[in-house]
Amino acid sequence: YESGTLLFDAREKRLLRAVRRVAPRVYGTERGCLRRSLVLGRILRRRHPVMRLGAKQAAGHFAAHAWVEVDGVR
Repeated sequence: YESGTLLFDAREKRLLRAVRRVAPRVYGTERGCLRRSLVLGRILRRRHPVMRLGAKQAAGHFAAHAWVEVDGVR
């Protein structure tokens, strides 16, 4: 995620740092984006997050990605 112009309160900052630190170890870096996005969405639920899903197929390979946006900021 990118903080962009969003201002996080102390609780959100603490939890977002924890997700950034722990998620790659728990979920891996390749396939963890969906689970990480679900956790981030839960943390930011008071801000009405939007989960985005993207997928593409090129040269016989399929790739998908998930992320969370709040007020258009990723």
